Amino acid sequence: MRRLASMVAWDIGLQIRSHFYTATALTTAVIAGLIFLIPFDPLPAQFATLLVFVDPAVVGLTLVGAFVLVEKGTNTLSALGVTPMPAWVYVGAKIISFTLLGGLSGLIIAVLAMRGGINYPVMLAALILSNAVAVLIGFALVTRARSVNGFVANILLASLVLILPVIAYFDLASPLLAAGLKIIPSYAMLVLLEAGLSQNASPVGAIMAMLWLSSWTVVGWFWALREYHRQLATGGL
Repeated sequence: MRRLASMVAWDIGLQIRSHFYTATALTTAVIAGLIFLIPFDPLPAQFATLLVFVDPAVVGLTLVGAFVLVEKGTNTLSALGVTPMPAWVYVGAKIISFTLLGGLSGLIIAVLAMRGGINYPVMLAALILSNAVAVLIGFALVTRARSVNGFVANILLASLVLILPVIAYFDLASPLLAAGLKIIPSYAMLVLLEAGLSQNASPVGAIMAMLWLSSWTVVGWFWALREYHRQLATGGL
């Protein structure tokens, strides 16, 4: 655990020096400005949920990939390759540091969007699980990319897939299509985030979404570890 704590501290320090916190703050400020410009008080729950959902989609999916590229550019990965640090420490530090960054930003957006009535335990669970899943997917995708262009292409494709469940979330899809889209983890993210934005949300729906995201977290964890051993540990990126 001491190695994990040290790696998390290293990641946060490098994120600050590389202006990841600045970029996230700007994204949060833009969304906050949009909230104040929308002529609804309070915002419709589904629309507020969509605004909060943007945060893990941006921070978790995109920034973790950019961060790994920064580490490669600064030869951090080469240095880590000659240390006895296990893969789970490296991947775990990414989950913790980026979930902290994305969770803080998402919580700020949630508070501004609803201005009260937030179910904080559910919201924190939603932000942690949503960011963890997005970080693991983003990490696996960047390790498989052979170039920056390849990473961008992977992220664009993944973003498109993760955005598709919004159609089902707003009941704009046929029953058959909606059933397929609900398998994608971002649908569970939306359901759980909406539950966190309301004191009257269905506990059954929230629990099912939490279990589904937890399952995706386990799958993503083993996927990320496999890609680490296949790509980063062997210098494949």
